[in-house]
Amino acid sequence: VSAPPAAAAAPAAQQAGYSPQQGQQGQPQRYQQPGPYQQAVAAPSAARIRNPPGKWKSFLSHVQGEAGKEAQILFYELGGAPACWLDVKMGDKAVEAMMEGVQGSANFLLILTPAYFDRPFCIKELEMAVQCKKNIVLCHTSSTKSKLSELFQQAHSMGFNGIGNEESVELILNDPDYLAVTIMKLQRKFV
Repeated sequence: VSAPPAAAAAPAAQQAGYSPQQGQQGQPQRYQQPGPYQQAVAAPSAARIRNPPGKWKSFLSHVQGEAGKEAQILFYELGGAPACWLDVKMGDKAVEAMMEGVQGSANFLLILTPAYFDRPFCIKELEMAVQCKKNIVLCHTSSTKSKLSELFQQAHSMGFNGIGNEESVELILNDPDYLAVTIMKLQRKFV
């Protein structure tokens, strides 16, 4: 089997069960179907949970470069791995694992920042949350506060009409007293 005509073909070939064999200078040369051992190890089952426990109180959706620190603080304050799904804390970070995280969470905690609606993975997560009728809880960083109206308009133009209909909680996380109040406000919005 010859190399795929374009780089975009590689993921499709890999999804079909083919893995790249390295050629000169580390470039994939051809695709070869995995042997029985690789199939047994890699074969997902319908009941397989990608990231235990499989059910969470909340899924934290954010742009890493804009709200990574805030997401990590919320992760720990809301109970860590047993209670929250946060990509950087999960073993499996594949798109399927993210979708499982959204589906398995009661609440979808959207940390709104200027680039949120420009990020394809954030959009996929939000689409899944809407499709699954998840409780969407909005919060925002202090630096985003002045841009909320513009971001809500952007969300509406993309078909996310419910975004902005409820109050967004400002994340004030640098003071222990304000942090406690912020967490309390978020948890009041949880189901």
